[in-house]
Amino acid sequence: IDAVMGLSEQRGLKGLVTRLLPEVPAGIACVESGEDPLPLFSDQTRAFLKIQEGCDLRCSYCVIPSVRGASRSVPPETVLRKIASLSEAGFREIVLTGVNTGDYG
Repeated sequence: IDAVMGLSEQRGLKGLVTRLLPEVPAGIACVESGEDPLPLFSDQTRAFLKIQEGCDLRCSYCVIPSVRGASRSVPPETVLRKIASLSEAGFREIVLTGVNTGDYG
């Protein structure tokens, strides 16, 4: 193990990865939260947009509620703005992602 980070330190993930793995290309996409700038998807045909994080379900086999916290959704206005930006950038397919997208909203 080279590093351990808590959720509150998540915004520094890209810097940590670049420090630990200098051979990683500089343009690597790293989405740190729904409020971050749009990532670069060079040489890809589809874009991925995280719209939800965390989970309120407490399945007996799952640790996500303990480590990722309660369900949180990116506001619809932000999602629509980012979809428009990705569309303007030429992406014709945008995959909405999250831990439990069925819990969005």
